[in-house]
Amino acid sequence: MHLPVIRDQRGDILEPTNMMLHNNESSMIFIDKNDSNRVISYDLEAGAIADEFNLRSKLGDQGA
Repeated sequence: MHLPVIRDQRGDILEPTNMMLHNNESSMIFIDKNDSNRVISYDLEAGAIADEFNLRSKLGDQGA
């Protein structure tokens, strides 16, 4: 599967790793290769980031 270049809201290019399809294969969740504390939910049908989670802010020191 070929993905387009994925950019975040700041315009930085994301490098997906540990990808997993979900929601009947209409979206994908992945970890940003450059920041392993960022988990991204990407809507494949819309071709846009649907949601972003920062594990460091949620887990504190445990997310390191």
